[in-house]
Amino acid sequence: MQLRVSFDAERFIRMTRLSGETVRRVIAEASGEAAQLLAGKARQNAPVRTGFLRSSIVAVGGEVQVRAPYAGYVEDRRPFLRPAVDETNPVFLRVLLAKAKEAFSSG
Repeated sequence: MQLRVSFDAERFIRMTRLSGETVRRVIAEASGEAAQLLAGKARQNAPVRTGFLRSSIVAVGGEVQVRAPYAGYVEDRRPFLRPAVDETNPVFLRVLLAKAKEAFSSG
């Protein structure tokens, strides 16, 4: 099970007037931090029987992967990933804006 969040980098470049390379760096950093937060929240939310599902939730770059093959079935019955997305989505936006502001003021 894998979750991806897409982002319109071209629009962000136009809005912030930062260089494409700077925007890519900002998005990568913010996505990595958000993925770590999301994975942690999903691990907290995941039901535990053996602990395998919880231990299979990892952040890889800007993605969160749930490597347990039965994760989708569990998510259907006892959602753990979607609530984590809902909780961490505002955090991602705050991190992204803070990093953009930092890049804008230093560049």
